[in-house]
Amino acid sequence: MKRNIVMERIYPYPPEQVWAALADSQALSEWLMENDFQPYVGHHFQFRTSPSWGFDGIVHCEVIAVEKPHRLAYTWQGGPMKKPTTVTWTLQPTPEGTRLKLEHTGFEGAAGMALSFLLGSGWGRLLREVLPKYIEKRVTRL
Repeated sequence: MKRNIVMERIYPYPPEQVWAALADSQALSEWLMENDFQPYVGHHFQFRTSPSWGFDGIVHCEVIAVEKPHRLAYTWQGGPMKKPTTVTWTLQPTPEGTRLKLEHTGFEGAAGMALSFLLGSGWGRLLREVLPKYIEKRVTRL
């Protein structure tokens, strides 16, 4: 059994502004999780959040692709995950701004299926509500 998370949203901002929210450690800390991310291939980093049942609050990652401002990918492994999954962000300019595609792939087995539903719900809220509010706030600061 395999299940992937695939979501797309269009934001009324150019790709460079959306990229800045995805590829900057401070920005990620503000809308996603505390981290020590650096945008270069091979960099190992962690996302950190509050622990919960079965999860120590740490997601171990490695950057596997950086194509500014079009594509960013990293592995993602936390909690009970036996193998890492992959998070890929793809940005495409559109007349309306930027089409952002999130693909979180590599969930396997019954536990992976359950985790993908849990993470899919979280990613959905982040892309619908949290990320656009963060970008809007950041744009108005410039």
